[in-house]
Amino acid sequence: MKIAIIGGGAAGMSAASRAKKLNNDADVVVLEETRIVSHAPCGIPYYVSGYFSDERLFSAYDASQFEKIKGAHVKINTKVMEIRDGELVVNEGGRRGFIEYDKLIIATGARPRLPNIPINGDVLTVYHPANAAMVKQRLWSARDIIIVGGGFLSIEMAEALAGLGKRVTIISRSNHLLSRVLDGDMSAIVENKLRGAVDLVLGEEAVSVGLDINGRMVVETSKGRYAGDSVVMATGIRPNSELAINAGLNVGGSGGIIVDDHMRTSKPDIYAAGDVVETVNAITGHRTIAPFGPIANKMGYVAGVNAAGGDMVFPGVVLTSITRFFDLKIGSTGVKEGDAIKLGLNPRTSIIKARTRSRYYPGGGLTWVKLVSDNKGKLIGGQVVGEEGVLARVNVIAVAVQHGLTIKDLFFAELGYLPPLSTAWDPLIMAARRLMPEG
Repeated sequence: MKIAIIGGGAAGMSAASRAKKLNNDADVVVLEETRIVSHAPCGIPYYVSGYFSDERLFSAYDASQFEKIKGAHVKINTKVMEIRDGELVVNEGGRRGFIEYDKLIIATGARPRLPNIPINGDVLTVYHPANAAMVKQRLWSARDIIIVGGGFLSIEMAEALAGLGKRVTIISRSNHLLSRVLDGDMSAIVENKLRGAVDLVLGEEAVSVGLDINGRMVVETSKGRYAGDSVVMATGIRPNSELAINAGLNVGGSGGIIVDDHMRTSKPDIYAAGDVVETVNAITGHRTIAPFGPIANKMGYVAGVNAAGGDMVFPGVVLTSITRFFDLKIGSTGVKEGDAIKLGLNPRTSIIKARTRSRYYPGGGLTWVKLVSDNKGKLIGGQVVGEEGVLARVNVIAVAVQHGLTIKDLFFAELGYLPPLSTAWDPLIMAARRLMPEG
């Protein structure tokens, strides 16, 4: 059996590893357009900030290491030009070639989605370790930096640049930061943290990017004009699905490849995984992209199993995410209140503010927990913002949401307690208690 995989990121390498493990006789080959495989784009803000300087640390393996340890072939600097039935047309170092396959896995990821506005000047996008050194050099040489967008990447790049002493301006068309994952009441906590460290311009949509007479970058918005030495466009991503579209595969409204619960596309011998696909939101049943590394790894795992002849189901996503701005951590999972209202779920919510450690133990800080349930008491989402324990708490909520637990189930969850780490009434349990029916 010949299994070809397009893309050497998280989903592609996970698929290759699993397929070769399950079917050692299979000829598994990964085709990666850049020089880097097994890479971690989420590390780019921390590379820019100076936490590490060795670009090799972006990758869990290089191509030769992966081949030696996992047994699959890896072709770097190889671009797939066309998908045909049973055959790929490739450009390998300027030479046209052909690679046959019995099963194909598309893991081409996503790329930045730029707004449909006039852009004159060399704006920066942050999406792949292959261009991380250039991004770092440009931003280190700038003094005033404008970030367009109000999502995760904007927060993480703002932290990196503010930590370097840069003057940072975030421009977001939304009235709140992280509006896709946080309700306004939780966003306000984040915004209060950022103010003072960066300039926040909320509720203004960029209408053009250009250069002034002095050669500085200028962002014109619906309400104002902002100048800086460099502009980072962090306005979202779109699936890298052109190959799939040209091959006649079905795609959804986001441009993501439509797959079933086995990661099969509309052609039964072709699978897809990672940021390039539309999967199913396990709460709403709606199709969605899910551009997060852990999800890509698992999608790739499932695709690799099934391409190699196994039988494994991907259960869908609840879109768990976490980021930070210095000592403030921000986590979310499931459906937020605003979206639940739009979906007609008649949500009930609770918000609590609590200490992260027992009152007599030194240190610690504050945390805010928001839980969202449907009108029958089933937990459908949660948001956690605070200085400690955010990852652990949002992960507990994620598991509860994913498995359909109720607010009462969460209240009676037996969580660990130690004064240096938590309080006897954990903030999660306190938030559940507020939502739990009396009696």
